[in-house]
Amino acid sequence: MNRNLLIALSLVPASLVFAADPLYQAKGDHARTYVHPNAAEPQPYRIFVPSTWEPGKTMPLVVVLHGGGSNQNTPFERNDNILAKEAEKHGFIVVSPLGGGPSGGYGASYAPVFAPGANRPPPNPGATPETPARRISESDVMMVTERTAEEYGVDRKRIYLMGNSMGSMGTLYLAQKYQGK
Repeated sequence: MNRNLLIALSLVPASLVFAADPLYQAKGDHARTYVHPNAAEPQPYRIFVPSTWEPGKTMPLVVVLHGGGSNQNTPFERNDNILAKEAEKHGFIVVSPLGGGPSGGYGASYAPVFAPGANRPPPNPGATPETPARRISESDVMMVTERTAEEYGVDRKRIYLMGNSMGSMGTLYLAQKYQGK
């Protein structure tokens, strides 16, 4: 994401950015959308906010990146919604962006690593940088993270990133690229 855009976004008060959103600072499990400047349509994300959160209270934020072929809802639907249950129990906010789509890749230009002697599947056409999903994937994660941090006043020293499969590749890529920011 363009650093100047992030700086500009941080200067706009959250109350103005989110004023028209009926789910602004809502607690619980919600499907949300926002307008990404480079996407053809609103981008979805999923968020869980514990019932104990209130304005002015800082909580940690966990950003969850889904695996290939999945979407922003997948991390929440696994194991009887264990992610939201644990977030409620331990007091942290969880957000899962679409990341450009089921094979967005989160900005990582990677070649899968296989064990010696393993059968290598054909290259994933969704992993090429020229697809629209790939072009917005990284910035989608960063915009949803910033949007959530601003809206809920999260503890910026406790923003965590995790992912499954393709999401783990995105986690490694984004953590290296944005470490300390």
